[in-house]
Amino acid sequence: MFPLRAVFSQRKLMFKLRLFSIPIVILLLVASCSSPASGGSSPATDSTAAKVAAVTPLTPSSLASSGANSTTLLSSGAVDSLLASLLGDPATPGQWHAIQTDLLDALSVSSTSTATALRNAQTSFYSKLNSFSTSKTASLTATIPAGSLGSSVNLNSGSLDFTINAASFDGSPINSSMSNLKTLSGSFLETFDAGLASGFPSGPIKDAKLRINFGTDASATADRLNVFVSNTGNLSVTANGKLSASLALSVNEGGSGGKIIVNADSQFTNTQTYALPATNSLTNIINAFLPSSSPVTVTVSVYKDDGTLTWSNTYASYSAFTTAFPSLAK
Repeated sequence: MFPLRAVFSQRKLMFKLRLFSIPIVILLLVASCSSPASGGSSPATDSTAAKVAAVTPLTPSSLASSGANSTTLLSSGAVDSLLASLLGDPATPGQWHAIQTDLLDALSVSSTSTATALRNAQTSFYSKLNSFSTSKTASLTATIPAGSLGSSVNLNSGSLDFTINAASFDGSPINSSMSNLKTLSGSFLETFDAGLASGFPSGPIKDAKLRINFGTDASATADRLNVFVSNTGNLSVTANGKLSASLALSVNEGGSGGKIIVNADSQFTNTQTYALPATNSLTNIINAFLPSSSPVTVTVSVYKDDGTLTWSNTYASYSAFTTAFPSLAK
């Protein structure tokens, strides 16, 4: 729930939902991607996006001191190298991986009210999915109480509002092959404000905070029977959404570091039609909705512990941002 890459490439929902094939994947992918879709610069105007308020940007004063005695982060390359060391790789996981592992373990077994509320919401939603083919609707609305999520993360506030609906061509329940599935639609609204707790694993990261507000509506409509299960027909997919996010890090890597603030904002709308959707790979679907030219505004700033700004730059597209910070695009 608290990954560094999540602000820009959040490709998973909080829960691993057991849903149908391509149309659900499209819906969930679009609903949980913080990199925006194509379709020009038109802002999203749907009701879910309209509910997304801009987050209050995090500030250097909100972070614990890094203790760094020099600031060498004077370019995107220098900042990216530091972030890459924090993230690590499969062979040598970084400190951030340890924090994520502790968080995921806590979500599975922790008895805190916060972790329990998340598990209860997941269980309730799963029970509704068991009858989804007949009811053709499922929803989740949850306000997560503030509190501890394991030894690494404290949740200050959080909420989820997720709804999916389906329609069949003949009005009957959706059959197991999905041959009569006509339309799948849904909405997703998320707010999240969290920070590191006192027990997080030691390392270069001295403090971290994350705020995300995100909302989207999406729908997938087939033009005839069997579109989802055979090589015929067309699938029309529409999505609208809005993102506002702020990430703050206090870092000391061998005496060098400082405070890094990343703010991201985006609104998007997009419609794509897929011919022969049953043969379309997930990669092709992702690339069609999330081209490298996707509009997004990301500002990265580096400060000394006393709040003095030492370097800052703004990126006006997802492509420009990931080119400057390739470690966050992996």
